[in-house]
Amino acid sequence: MDYHIEMLGDAKFQKLCQALLAAEFPNVQCLPVDMPDGGRDALQRIPGGKSTIIYQVKFVQSPKAKDSREFLKSVVQTEKDKVRKLIALGASSYYLITNAV
Repeated sequence: MDYHIEMLGDAKFQKLCQALLAAEFPNVQCLPVDMPDGGRDALQRIPGGKSTIIYQVKFVQSPKAKDSREFLKSVVQTEKDKVRKLIALGASSYYLITNAV
């Protein structure tokens, strides 16, 4: 059976990713959809430590290989300042989740 993830749209794709993260990592905290998030759509605090794992979800409507490369380049450029701030606040890992191929 084929699943066309690109048909979900931005908000539903983020909710799907958050649901998968919550199923795998019970202590993950998912942030509201369509709200300013400072480069975070979900986060997971490491027990016993001060570090945090950050998850950022980015959706692309047409996930073709050539377009996706350009999309990912632009995301990295846009997000790098946010990631630097998150590192200063204790982020130990940053995961970008996308449907880009």
